[in-house]
Amino acid sequence: MHLRGVALPDLSIRQAGQLAKKIMWYFYILQSKKDKKLYYGSTNDLKRRFSEHELGKVSSTMSRLPLKLVYYEAYLDENSARIREKTIKSSQGSRSALLKRINIGV
Repeated sequence: MHLRGVALPDLSIRQAGQLAKKIMWYFYILQSKKDKKLYYGSTNDLKRRFSEHELGKVSSTMSRLPLKLVYYEAYLDENSARIREKTIKSSQGSRSALLKRINIGV
C-alpha cells in the first residue's frame, strides 16, 4: 500500500482495516490476461470494483477479461486518487516512469 506523506497513529491490523474501509481511496492498474493491455482507474472500494470488472460489469474492460490487479496506491481522499488517475492517463512520462518502477513493460 502506498500513502504519501501521511502519519497515522499506531493501530492494530483490525483497526487499520476498519479505517481503510471508511476513508481510503485507491488508484489502481489492471492488466488484461487476454491481450496484456492496461486499465487505469480509481475507487473507494478496491475489492468491489475489481469484482465488477471481473464480472464484466465495466464496459471498458468487459471484452478484455480475464484481468489481474497489478498495482494500486491508497489515498486518504477521493480528489488525490482521481488526480493520480488523471495524471497517469494523460502524461506519457509519468505513466512510463510508474510502469518501469513496478516492472511492467511499457
